Amino acid sequence: MKKWTWTCLVSLGLAVGACGSDAEQGSADGDTQGDIEIFLPDLVQVDLVEETATSDVVEVVEPPKPGELGYACDEALDCNSGWCVQTANGRQCTQTCIEACPSGYECREAPGVDAVFICAPKFLNLCDPCREAADCNAPATAGNYCLAYGANGRFCGSKCNTDPDCPGGYVCRNVPVGGGEEAKQCVPVDGAECTCSPFAKQLQKATVCFDENANGKCEGTRFCLQSGLSLCDAATFFPESCNGLDDNCNSVTDEFPPNYVCQITNDIGSCPGRGTCVEGVETCEGNAAKLDNNCDGIDDDCDGETDEEACNDGNACTNDLCATGAGGELICTHTNNNTSLCDDGSVCTQVDKCQDGQCVGFNPLNCADANPCTTEVCDPVVGCLTSFNTAACEDGNPCTVNDACNQGVCVSGGPSNCNDNNPCTDDACVPGVGCQNGVDDTNSCSLAGIPQCKQSKCIAGSCSAVDLNGVGCQVGSHATCKFGLCNGGTCVPNSNNSNIGCNDDDGCTINDKCTGFTCSGEDKFCELQCLQQGTLCIPVSGCVEVFGSPTCLGGCLCL
Repeated sequence: MKKWTWTCLVSLGLAVGACGSDAEQGSADGDTQGDIEIFLPDLVQVDLVEETATSDVVEVVEPPKPGELGYACDEALDCNSGWCVQTANGRQCTQTCIEACPSGYECREAPGVDAVFICAPKFLNLCDPCREAADCNAPATAGNYCLAYGANGRFCGSKCNTDPDCPGGYVCRNVPVGGGEEAKQCVPVDGAECTCSPFAKQLQKATVCFDENANGKCEGTRFCLQSGLSLCDAATFFPESCNGLDDNCNSVTDEFPPNYVCQITNDIGSCPGRGTCVEGVETCEGNAAKLDNNCDGIDDDCDGETDEEACNDGNACTNDLCATGAGGELICTHTNNNTSLCDDGSVCTQVDKCQDGQCVGFNPLNCADANPCTTEVCDPVVGCLTSFNTAACEDGNPCTVNDACNQGVCVSGGPSNCNDNNPCTDDACVPGVGCQNGVDDTNSCSLAGIPQCKQSKCIAGSCSAVDLNGVGCQVGSHATCKFGLCNGGTCVPNSNNSNIGCNDDDGCTINDKCTGFTCSGEDKFCELQCLQQGTLCIPVSGCVEVFGSPTCLGGCLCL
């Protein structure tokens, strides 16, 4: 790392007077709404450091040490660099810079001090509530916009070019910024909602929100409280009615002219009347609607038509009239009209005709498209509807299996492994032919549960057990006598087993030798013991082991 040191003496009073206005400096108690709040010491020594970028290094994030970048501070004297700035997470120490700064900071000229540059928080206002772009930019900076998030309000973005320019949890996207223009801004990933930073809570930042429905829109406000972002306090828009309330959110209540047109409404319909609204109470005078089912020449239900329901039989293939009868009275008449145009109510018929007073559809619509991966139906209202299906299909390749329809196309489900679960065959798929399973007795196979003198082997495409000869085997567990050789698929004792000495673990026997796969000796221990007492001494009884030692019961009888 290269380092240059530049020392300057700055008097706080002189810096404020000579380098900028109070608005540029911000206030020491943090009440200013500026993006960066600077605390200058009486004497500042500025170290300008050029940082060299590193790559492919795993960074271990440790808490900042006292006085270093990111350490919480109350005043400039708390910081090694002499600079205590406002960040989204509260006041923290920063450092001086030439060009480069750590991630999340950018090198800016310190307000009120010429030729001094410090690492200022790059995302001080990101995702904070705002009303205009000025709320999102530090003094003498631009590029951050106050972005509209629909009814939720407006929140600050941050200028960027690519995703790495944004902090964690944000991505760089081209978004509308007003006036029909777009700009690249850092926005929450996956449409996450913005929340209030500690800085935003401190300043009680706010944004304009709204509640909108089919009738109109009412605006409200959301504030940053200590508990978080408040709900939108906008009212719900309603058409103006006589109720003493500002229903349409224009700050005026019950705005009606004298004798305005009101509606007298009942279950049949609404007829106009003359209305007055006094202190939220409406009075509407006039005639109420009634069923227009009388052939009397009067529009009784106030729908603009006269006697339309009095004679209407709902059939387009008849002529319905409220006519004057022979005696001068009004009467209903209905006559078939097979030449009248009609509609059977279904777009699935292409020709509709009146026949004997009824509308009949002809020439049904053919919706078939000859694609097995689509399903076609005719909806009486909208006509042919085609939807993709997931039916099984055939892609024409015999070397694929589980072919299925996807997005209207037959797609291979994957290659066929042609496995016949026989280790003694070679499985392969021949293009244009399909699966081929050829016998291959050179393959290895394995049968479960075969004895030790048998082995698994492929014979004529089948895994079979064959005899082993001359291969070592074992029977029993005696350490000396258990060894044998396979012969004809059976384990037989070694030919020299009978000449091998062993220990049958019986102290009352002598001359132990292997017999087959077992070890046994002669029961002559007591005889030898008695012969040591005299040639004519014989044991009285047999030999037993007592506590692991051979003992002759009854001792010896000497003649």
